[in-house]
Amino acid sequence: MAIKFFNKRALKRTAALLAAACPFLLFTPMALALVNCAVQPGSGTVLRGDSLAVELEISPTSGTHIIWGMDIYVFYDPAVFDTPTLIDHNLGSGWNIIDVHADFLPNKVQFSKGTLGGDPPHEDWGYTCSGPVNVYRLVFPVKSGAPLGPTTISIDTSVNTYSIMDDSYMLINGSTTDGSFTIADNSPPGTFNLLSPADTATDISLTPALDWEDSTDPDGHTVTYTLQIDNESSFTAPLSVVRAGLGSSNYNVTPGDGLAVSTTYYWRVIASDGHGGETIAGPWSFTTTSVVPNPFLHIKALMQGFYNGSTQVDTQAVVELRDTVDHVVDAFETSLNSNGESTFELTGIPAGGYYVAIKHKISGAPPNANHLAIMTESAVSFSSGSTTNLDVSDPSSPDYVAAYNPDPLVLPDPMIDEGSMKVMRGGDANGDGLVNVADFGIWGAANGTSPGDADWNPAADFNGDDVVNVADFGIFGANNGYSSYVP
Repeated sequence: MAIKFFNKRALKRTAALLAAACPFLLFTPMALALVNCAVQPGSGTVLRGDSLAVELEISPTSGTHIIWGMDIYVFYDPAVFDTPTLIDHNLGSGWNIIDVHADFLPNKVQFSKGTLGGDPPHEDWGYTCSGPVNVYRLVFPVKSGAPLGPTTISIDTSVNTYSIMDDSYMLINGSTTDGSFTIADNSPPGTFNLLSPADTATDISLTPALDWEDSTDPDGHTVTYTLQIDNESSFTAPLSVVRAGLGSSNYNVTPGDGLAVSTTYYWRVIASDGHGGETIAGPWSFTTTSVVPNPFLHIKALMQGFYNGSTQVDTQAVVELRDTVDHVVDAFETSLNSNGESTFELTGIPAGGYYVAIKHKISGAPPNANHLAIMTESAVSFSSGSTTNLDVSDPSSPDYVAAYNPDPLVLPDPMIDEGSMKVMRGGDANGDGLVNVADFGIWGAANGTSPGDADWNPAADFNGDDVVNVADFGIFGANNGYSSYVP
């Protein structure tokens, strides 16, 4: 590698000024101790496939020197190292240098320190050599097939500088410290064992938690894992499951991984150090259960009036799963908590996609009464043994699915905005899917009542506060003329 500094013009002008001011001074080429150069760190072991980061340090031996041009050569073995890269440089205040340019050659790197070209005089040529050490940080990639054993990053024993008087080069010597390194082979990650499920285990779920020991790399490299699962012990591609780049020694199989019932699977784990070293644990086997697990649904739905902007009155809902917009496969009753949420098992429902309809259920009221029913605008996917998250209220949620509207360009939104949330419209006291004068009549008959009164009707309590009053009429009025789009 050559580091080359060209700064001739200002030095030439400086020489002329010195000669005019001090005619008794004689400027002639001579050998001078000028700079010390060192490769740091000066020794160490580097593995094949790794990178060696070094610093080239340049510092003056003493005093202040005005330099015209300077070459420093640092060589490396191209059979050992790929072309290095310059990461950065840290110039001390004593080096008045303009910029850095690097040329990468087959066995050296050549730096040129900025000049503007042309003949002297030129004011920004020349620099002083004094002050702190100046560092150039280089990274040398070690070839994966590099010869094992010692190698050297060496500095030439001479530093050339340009004469200030006669435009000729003179030799200026300084001390040098080479870097001596040993190239070693990479060691693979340490051995490790599979832990669970136990080898040959049976009746394992379709989403098992697989666990194995940590592997430690003797060279200190970061270990990552590749999990392979297949129904053949030969692990012939394509494999059933491959999960690469795992940073921890475990993996929870997901429904998306597609394990089948009553099937024997073989699994193994490959620990990799990122430098070609690999260690394998396994294979072990397990056999999956013969029972197809049911899917689960976690739902969030908010009701106008019942929801106050932060929490919701606990209430009930009927959730229908439909394979088409107008065909119900099954229905489930569930309780919605103060967040409007519920999680429940969909017993007997095969995995697949279903439209989800949500209907408010009020104890002692007609079916579907109190709020207009809604349905998802698209089918929602369900997988055996897994939980599907569905949010029909929060448009910012990743689980949000909008409500079905058969003609959104003509028909109004089936839900009403409550702050940033979408809530189900209230006012349907008789559950017929319409908010109209019939519901007004039901509200009027129950107005002023509460539970225990003779005319109490929970279907007319549109906000769930156990009182039928003007607040409920406000909800009715806001939705009068609206209807549900659920067939």
